[in-house]
Amino acid sequence: MGNFVPTVFPGGVTNADIDSFGARVPMPWPAQYYEFFTDFDRFNQNAATTPVAYGDWVVTLIDAGAGTTSGAVSDAANGVLLITTAGNEDDGLMAQWQGGKGTADTPAVAETFTFVAGKRVWFAARFQMSDVTQSDFIIGLAVADTTPLDAADGVFFLKVDGSAVLTLQEKIATPLTASANLVTLVAATWYDVAFEYNGVDAVTAYLKDSTGVWNSVGSVGVTALPTTELAVTFGFQNGEAAAKTCQIDYIFAARER
Repeated sequence: MGNFVPTVFPGGVTNADIDSFGARVPMPWPAQYYEFFTDFDRFNQNAATTPVAYGDWVVTLIDAGAGTTSGAVSDAANGVLLITTAGNEDDGLMAQWQGGKGTADTPAVAETFTFVAGKRVWFAARFQMSDVTQSDFIIGLAVADTTPLDAADGVFFLKVDGSAVLTLQEKIATPLTASANLVTLVAATWYDVAFEYNGVDAVTAYLKDSTGVWNSVGSVGVTALPTTELAVTFGFQNGEAAAKTCQIDYIFAARER
């Protein structure tokens, strides 16, 4: 590895408009974007079986048996959420951001993202699954729904039971649905995925390769946008009577204000 000398900008740098207040601050102006990031150093859930006051996530456990489906931070580098389903078919865990909005008795999903023409939106996540065929998986931005696998509004990555293909979905309750097949997943393999709404006419998906480069792998055209607020969402469900696992390393989302 060569020697690198950092470039120094003693006058500061900015991402704000010229002559705006933000441009007077000699660093990137944080109010330019709304950002969400979790590295899963903790998973403070508010579920019917584990109610807590002011939890981070509203969790719906889909568990037909003894109630052993769980989500917890595992002993792994960098903070990893481990979802382990119970052994009945269609057992799983669905989670949407709450951000302390509700209480132990009245959990409330916090829908904090919108899609508006002229404003770019970004989303990225890293995950893997023990079984990529006999399972359902969703991660992205979706309307509040205790069963977000069939959410009526949102832009998210989806993998359905019986298929290992990850798709990019744009769903609008009018109804209107657009989707694109992105990649055939492999079990027990980490994937970094992302999407970007360009603020005009397309949502493009990206996949990071083994060299660390993000490559475009598909897109959906935007003829209409979700008109309601959306929440950071993820969920995992098995597709047969056997325990399955899903690991999520991080989730990132951002939107131009």
